[in-house]
Amino acid sequence: MEDPPGDHQIDRKAALQALRTAKLALFAAALEATLRWWHEWSARCDVRGEYHEPVVRSLITLKALTDSETGGMVAAPTTSLPEQLGGERRLPERELDWLSGYEGSRPVRIGNGAHTQTLILLP
Repeated sequence: MEDPPGDHQIDRKAALQALRTAKLALFAAALEATLRWWHEWSARCDVRGEYHEPVVRSLITLKALTDSETGGMVAAPTTSLPEQLGGERRLPERELDWLSGYEGSRPVRIGNGAHTQTLILLP
C-alpha cells in the first residue's frame, strides 16, 4: 500500500538511516561510558613497576568474572577453551561417557580435581 502524496510522506530510506545513526550514537555513548568506568576502576590499582600491567589485566579479568550483585564468580571460564588455537581437545577436562554424572548428567568431565573438593550448596 502506498502512502498518500503530500508533505507528511516519510522518506523510508532517510528514516532508516536516521534510526541507524541514532542506534550507533547510543552504542558509541555506551561504549565510551563502559571504557571510562573500566579505566577509572583499574586506575585505583596501586601496584607500580614492571608488574603493574599484568596485575591490572588480572584484576580486570577477575572483576569481569564476578557477578555485580552477589559477588559470585564464574565457576570454570576455561572449560571450552582449546589447548591450542584451532584445536579439538579442551583444557583441563576430558569426557568419560561411561560414568554417571550428577543426576545422570552427561558427559562426565574429569581433570580439574573437582572430585576431591567439597561442594557446598547454598539456598
